[in-house]
Amino acid sequence: MFRKIYTRGMEAKKIIEIMGGRAEVMRITGLTKGRISQMVKDNHIPKSWMTAFRAMKPAAFRRAASAPTPKEPSHV
Repeated sequence: MFRKIYTRGMEAKKIIEIMGGRAEVMRITGLTKGRISQMVKDNHIPKSWMTAFRAMKPAAFRRAASAPTPKEPSHV
């Protein structure tokens, strides 16, 4: 629950993609490849980076937030 507050239910991998991919995130943030990989692995992007990412690409985040999420398979 704690982590979802900052990502608003989006996966860290999707957020990195919205920002232009890992190489672009490395370029604009100065973070290492390992740190970005850790964000994806943990599915957590710190609040400060999420705030910055939303400020950089507000329209992309609005589109992603309004996109329908795929349904999870139901088990019979």
